[in-house]
Amino acid sequence: KCLTEVKDSYYLNFNYTPTLQNLYGIDDEKVLHIHNRVVHERSEIILGHAVGKPPSNLDLGYGDVRLDEAYDLITQYYVSTHKSTASVIAKNQAFFNSLDKYNEIIIMGHSLSDVDLPYIQQITTNLCQKNTRWYVSYYSADEIASHRRNLEKCSISDNKVSFFRLSDL
Repeated sequence: KCLTEVKDSYYLNFNYTPTLQNLYGIDDEKVLHIHNRVVHERSEIILGHAVGKPPSNLDLGYGDVRLDEAYDLITQYYVSTHKSTASVIAKNQAFFNSLDKYNEIIIMGHSLSDVDLPYIQQITTNLCQKNTRWYVSYYSADEIASHRRNLEKCSISDNKVSFFRLSDL
């Protein structure tokens, strides 16, 4: 247990579990599960990837029915598992348009991969004060450079970021 609730804090959770609520006693109203939450076995969670949808008019013309069927299966997989980050942001626009502005953002256990950078950009644009400090966790030291690059893509300058190792908590 490494987290204590800070008054006036809100939580953008990329995890599908109620860990914040169960382990740390955070109120449900303070947690946005951006990709939905597992409540029961039929919960509709948002899984996916950032690989673009393959063009629908692509004709590979293998001539081998087995290869054609395999390509169709792969195309169906990519289409059905594509995560539309823009639509998730639009669905949760009230969160990103909050009048609250934060002077600290803490990112814990997040890879900051390209597919999720639009969420970070929304936070930067809408929820940060001019001098907001960012505290970003990492698992291994080799992640720091990648985190720096991705935060810079979101217009977060390096002098506003402090890194900490999760295992040090």
